[in-house]
Amino acid sequence: MQIRLLILGFLFLSSVIGIAATSHAASSPAVPIAPVIERFFLQPVDAIEPGTELKFTASGTPRAKAALSIDGVIEQIPMHEEPPGTYEAAYTVRRQDIFTPTTGITVALEVAGQLVQATLAQTLQVDSPAPAIKHATPRDGETIRTNPVLISATFEEANGVGIDARTVKILLAGKDITRDAAITAHFFSYRAELQAGTYTVDASAQDVTGRLLRQIWSFNVASAAIPASTTLPLQISSPAANAQIGTGTVDIRGNTAPEAKLEVKVQAIAAIAGFVGLRQQIYTQTLKADSNGNFVFSFQPHVTVAGTRYEVTINASKSEMSRDIKLVLFQQK
Repeated sequence: MQIRLLILGFLFLSSVIGIAATSHAASSPAVPIAPVIERFFLQPVDAIEPGTELKFTASGTPRAKAALSIDGVIEQIPMHEEPPGTYEAAYTVRRQDIFTPTTGITVALEVAGQLVQATLAQTLQVDSPAPAIKHATPRDGETIRTNPVLISATFEEANGVGIDARTVKILLAGKDITRDAAITAHFFSYRAELQAGTYTVDASAQDVTGRLLRQIWSFNVASAAIPASTTLPLQISSPAANAQIGTGTVDIRGNTAPEAKLEVKVQAIAAIAGFVGLRQQIYTQTLKADSNGNFVFSFQPHVTVAGTRYEVTINASKSEMSRDIKLVLFQQK
């Protein structure tokens, strides 16, 4: 009888312990599972400039709270989920936005207090277009009335791909002037006394991947000076065309007609792998030349990346005459 009672007591105690253990296990909260980001990408764009719409897509754990951030530009843009597990957001570049090679673009997913982030790691273009020869001087069809004549052009990088300076070849009226020209990976220039007539420039080069680029244009050298009354004088005295500048303030000096009105714009164009086509207008100003026609203005480089190209465009106007001129400068290495 005593043995039977002991067995019954043991069974009762075991059931109580089991119920307690089950109750404790049921009351323990489940450990939340961290969300997962499977993919994060940006629809490629031709250039990052004011008005460009950047479209981002992320995929991962569904029913999460998703947000997009661009360092130094904007934080925590809500991303819309459609369909489940796919999150989208768009951002339109503003004039005051500044993108640099170190600008981070991240997406964050949050579920039940668990947060995960991913950083965008892609170039902004699907393909790498070939560099181009641009900003030819003299312009195509232009008539030059002074000597010596400066002949130059710039080599514009594309998606971080530049030209091989060793492959540059320059022909002037069929004559090879390559050895007499100043050539870099960013521009070439050649100065010479030319007789009156029509001259054709044939410039060619290869980019670092071996692709050929070529530009042909013509200009005229006048046999006699054009009467001053038919054209508005406009010239930049410093700095020189295609000069390299530092990170400090840049002073632009020139001369035009006395009291002429000047509209000035400066754009910075950086060719950066991952942020190709980065174009920003960093300066705009309206001013007037003094009584001697002299003018000066200054701008501060904002994108201090070696090789950045600065295009300075000046429009001078007086009475019913007007004239444009463009100066190209480069950020020194």
